[in-house]
Amino acid sequence: MLLSNCLFRLGAAAILLSNRSSDRHHSKYQLIHTLRTHKGGRAVLDELEKNLGLSEWHMEPSRMTLYRFGNTSSSSLWYELAYSEAKGRIKKGDRVWQIAFGSGFKCNSAVWHALRTINPKYEKNNPWIDEIDKFPVYVPKVAAIVS
Repeated sequence: MLLSNCLFRLGAAAILLSNRSSDRHHSKYQLIHTLRTHKGGRAVLDELEKNLGLSEWHMEPSRMTLYRFGNTSSSSLWYELAYSEAKGRIKKGDRVWQIAFGSGFKCNSAVWHALRTINPKYEKNNPWIDEIDKFPVYVPKVAAIVS
């Protein structure tokens, strides 16, 4: 069993950060800006979509990650990024905003600048790559309980 599977559940939530220029040719992204924040379940996603005016397309990676892996806490961010990569959505020059919310006042955000176009056929370690053609799936909305 891989140590990363033990630490990060399904083994897809690790990233190596470096400030060495010699590592640049290995990089997919450059960190532009960060502040701290994990989004939780469906209700948090619904409110995030509504309040930030995001489309279903923008929310698809989050919703499909929640559907497939459940609430995996902060590692959800990396599953969502991997989903976008597997769908071929990340192009050179794109900015990717990762935002997450937790209990209390926890909120983190990172803005990444894509250093190259991500070609899904070369992403062998992507946790979505073997099943990406099956997604998105329809997930029915849950009505609020009115008392």
